[in-house]
Amino acid sequence: MSTDINMDGDPRWEGLARPFLDFQKEVTSILQKAVEDPRTDIKQLNRQIQELVLRYEGQSEGANQDYNLMILVPAVTADDLQEYTLDCEIAVRDIKTQKVEDRRMFPIIF
Repeated sequence: MSTDINMDGDPRWEGLARPFLDFQKEVTSILQKAVEDPRTDIKQLNRQIQELVLRYEGQSEGANQDYNLMILVPAVTADDLQEYTLDCEIAVRDIKTQKVEDRRMFPIIF
């Protein structure tokens, strides 16, 4: 699977790959640990992931003068942990209008 979120060279995505790739790396680690521990608290796991979303979306600020990164992650279920994949959606949001202009599905495989 490619980790290049801007293969088509869209300037709206410029500078936003690094925060997402860092998010992806950290979430993958958390999910792998959850798979290995049958006592994983799913609510706590989802809380951790949402904290990461906020942190990495915040890191995208300033990386691109016109757009910010949005990371949309569904609530993780026990079934997701058994499937070893989490379907995320990433998007760019216009800083001035706050309008979401482009969305892309980006699965995280762990």
